[in-house]
Amino acid sequence: MYNQLRRCKEKVKWKNLVWHQSNVPRHSFITWLLLQGRLETKDRVRKWLPGVDMKCVFCQEEESQGHLFFECEYRCVEESVEYGKPVKVTGKLQGLLLRLGFCATVYMVWQERNRRFHGKGSREQVAVWKRVVEDVVDRVRVCKGFKKTKLLRISLNVG
Repeated sequence: MYNQLRRCKEKVKWKNLVWHQSNVPRHSFITWLLLQGRLETKDRVRKWLPGVDMKCVFCQEEESQGHLFFECEYRCVEESVEYGKPVKVTGKLQGLLLRLGFCATVYMVWQERNRRFHGKGSREQVAVWKRVVEDVVDRVRVCKGFKKTKLLRISLNVG
């Protein structure tokens, strides 16, 4: 009966990127909203509130999901971070880092956008990027099979 009532939808290729057991649930949820085109960016709000200010809180360009996560200068935070000794990462750990890093970056950029939009202050790009790296490293520490990895010795020198 259940299968008759529910609508069968096409499987999406990004399912494991977002809904992996190692991901932070709130990071996954915001990333899922992004991939569904459902984040309440100003271009979407304008549909029911025509007079809304369309300027991006980071760069003053017109805000949209595409702009915020793929075009805005704010997303390019990694250029201002100096890393410690490089660590070669391959295999399952590499996939885990990519998955966690993507979702954490989406979440932190969205969180910082909302802080600024609602007048609750702002953080430097470097601080946001450092938080992404800390969240990823913390999450890897609790993942089964990755506790003794070289990754845990990564240090950030933020200038």
